Amino acid sequence: IKAEQIPFVHIDYLGIKLSVDFNDGYIEHTALRDPIRDVDFHAFLSQGNLSIESFKTNWAESRLGASGKISDIFRVQRSELQLQLENFQLEKLATNLPPQDPYFEGILSANIAGGGAGMTPQSLSTSLSGEGRFHVRNPVLKNLNILREVLNQISSIPGLMQRLKERLPESHLQKLEESDTKCEDIDLPILAA
Repeated sequence: IKAEQIPFVHIDYLGIKLSVDFNDGYIEHTALRDPIRDVDFHAFLSQGNLSIESFKTNWAESRLGASGKISDIFRVQRSELQLQLENFQLEKLATNLPPQDPYFEGILSANIAGGGAGMTPQSLSTSLSGEGRFHVRNPVLKNLNILREVLNQISSIPGLMQRLKERLPESHLQKLEESDTKCEDIDLPILAA
């Protein structure tokens, strides 16, 4: 499906009832390294209110789920949405990079709940609110050793690099030889108001 703009039809009579059930869907696109599989979508429209009972899918060995509602969809369009992402492999985002470019590896999980009013980017930007948490397990910055880069930048000062290397613990000297930067797990709460 391709759509640049899908306008809502303004209907004064809000007695419309519509149920949508989409099971075992499959989405493949050239921009996606892995197809989106097992798409299940269940929604219900009644009296101008859209209830997204569930949206679930598997993509890139991860699980994405969402639910929510849009109240008064034909007028005010006040939305509430909950998103859950489990075990997303960050390296799946680096599909079009040259092999030597830096990129992140790690397993991302997230829970987000929020809402806003309107359907345009302008209206949502002024009304969006929510909270959530991002967690990245085993994060690694591939193809970039930050410690080595920092030391290389200050190596223009004569003798400084040698003195720093003499004072670094053995564990840090070993890290200088690695091509990647291993990081601690990341646990990041977010709040938008």
